[in-house]
Amino acid sequence: MTLLHYLLFGLTVVILLALVWLSQRRRLSMEADYRRRLEKEVRERTGELARRNDELKHANDQLLEASLTDPLTGLRNRRFLFEEISRHVGLVRRWHEKHGGNSAETESFNIVLLMIDLDQFKPVNDRCGHTAGDQVLLRVRDVLKTVCRSSDFVIRWGGDEFVIVSRNVKPDAIATLAERVRCDIERTVFELDDGQIVRLTASIGFACFPFVLERPELVTWEQVLGIADSALYLAKKRRNAWVGYFSTTGGLEPQRLVGLIRNKPMMAREQGLLDIRASFSIALPETTDPG
Repeated sequence: MTLLHYLLFGLTVVILLALVWLSQRRRLSMEADYRRRLEKEVRERTGELARRNDELKHANDQLLEASLTDPLTGLRNRRFLFEEISRHVGLVRRWHEKHGGNSAETESFNIVLLMIDLDQFKPVNDRCGHTAGDQVLLRVRDVLKTVCRSSDFVIRWGGDEFVIVSRNVKPDAIATLAERVRCDIERTVFELDDGQIVRLTASIGFACFPFVLERPELVTWEQVLGIADSALYLAKKRRNAWVGYFSTTGGLEPQRLVGLIRNKPMMAREQGLLDIRASFSIALPETTDPG
């Protein structure tokens, strides 16, 4: 072979190698481009999935919030109370079981349940209409939120009934809170959109958990709520008043104690089982809880 043949052969090999190198480089470039596009698509889909998850979580949060909120007043509803209070009850119960005693600190480590019922609210709806009644309820909401601490829960129990859940309140301060609620509602002038003026009063009943300090497990918080409702019933006999029930002993079997307090509070008081505090004279005739 001549030198020219060797040169042509060498040139051919170089060209072939160059073509192979270029083909390999192109293939690697295409693979890298594919990986980049694939990674971009994964990022976009991951981002879209994250956005959809956030939207779904937000929607679920809104549904949960709506299920725990009264649609008219924007206050918490009774479902919120039943779901939220268990955590606080457990904390209070553990604290009392650990520390015990009848010190002022022990007495004030509690959960106070105040039930509020507007007196003669039905005539407002009958005379002024339900829209006017709703306006009054919204104004009552504002009064209650003004009276309460930021840590308190104000709950619309239903209709014209509200519940205030307050924590860590000294016994004497509970009566002060109830009196503030009573006075502020009494002196509020409810101005309706059509120019009518409404004046209202409220009756209030309250009790504390633990109901028996020495035995926090004796009476459940649900039973305490029933006791507060019984106190409210007594206050409704007077109207524009508040009544609070405090236990003086845990010697009785729970159901008997609660039943006696709810159905015959004056008898429970006479037997030294119940301390009744009220905004009026507690020398009242016997009454029976309607519930």
